[in-house]
Amino acid sequence: MDRSYKANFMDIIKFVEGNYRVKADKANRVIAGLSMGGLHSFHISRYDENTFDYVGLFSAALMPREDATGKVL
Repeated sequence: MDRSYKANFMDIIKFVEGNYRVKADKANRVIAGLSMGGLHSFHISRYDENTFDYVGLFSAALMPREDATGKVL
């Protein structure tokens, strides 16, 4: 979650938009993931709020911060 995904992630979007018939704008773009993919989708959408209009988190593996003091109930 150190934003190192930025090195290749936009290349994936460009590849999809260049090779498939898709609408290439935020209003028609979604990111989704299951479990650990949900965690990645959450962070990617959080850092790139102008890239995706829809975010699907399915049983997302949300990890607490290491310095968190409260309990998850």
